[in-house]
Amino acid sequence: MDEAYSTALSQHSLTALYSLIAMLVTSSIAYFKGFYRLEPEEKINIKIIHFLSVIFIYILVNIIIGLAITKILKSQNIPMYTIGFSTILYFVLNSLTICGFIFFCYLTRNSIFKDIIKRKSIYSSSMLFDAFIGIVSLFLIFPMMSFVAEILEVFTIFIFKVVDHPEQDAINFVKHAQSDPIYFTLAFIEVVIFAPIIEEFLFRGIIHNFIKKYLGRFSSIILTNIAFAMMHFSSSQKLSNISILGSIFVLGCFLSFLYERQKSLISPIFLHAINNLVIALNIMFFKGV
Repeated sequence: MDEAYSTALSQHSLTALYSLIAMLVTSSIAYFKGFYRLEPEEKINIKIIHFLSVIFIYILVNIIIGLAITKILKSQNIPMYTIGFSTILYFVLNSLTICGFIFFCYLTRNSIFKDIIKRKSIYSSSMLFDAFIGIVSLFLIFPMMSFVAEILEVFTIFIFKVVDHPEQDAINFVKHAQSDPIYFTLAFIEVVIFAPIIEEFLFRGIIHNFIKKYLGRFSSIILTNIAFAMMHFSSSQKLSNISILGSIFVLGCFLSFLYERQKSLISPIFLHAINNLVIALNIMFFKGV
């Protein structure tokens, strides 16, 4: 156990060092190129009714309807705790959530929708360029996330003397779905397409803008991404929650920064999507190693 403990500690420490070097190099280049500059703060008039409506849609679909479907199927003695059931259920719920958000956008198209999705920025020439910035930003955020995750892994191992930690639920979900091509395709769509759209519209588009209206940009970034990280908490992840939530908080803060810089929801959506795509491809070809 002592040897496994020392080996794990050394491996995570070394990875943290490599990640730190990569982070310093990429972020220094970005800094001197002026990437981290922001325009003066602008506020979107997100009203309380807008905020509550989107939160209600999300809760209605993912909690109320989700629990109702589960309860109905349970009453019919249909086995639910299978990867097939979970994949199809999440796919249906995510599809309904996106439909609900589209309906909300339709109702607010002449008031806040356009401002949420895209505003004029000196750093943005088009939505296509925003997508490009989102994709290439992976080279900045990936070393940051890796460094924070590894440092927190070292902390967890050192304090709790636990070497083997459970993986993130989303990673396990995709891994288990690999057993069937149809389920894996649905899981892939959910993780790479649905999740970035839903989470970025909810957290960056609505929650961030709503909090910023009252508390300012910096406070909004911090508070929004505490909520963003906590949404990914799972009791099944156990001590892994420390490193998982820490790295997700860093990702969320960068996504919010990118949204503020580009003044476009396209950039954080594409960065979120490419980050999840890398994870999915790692599972497909390297078994999540």
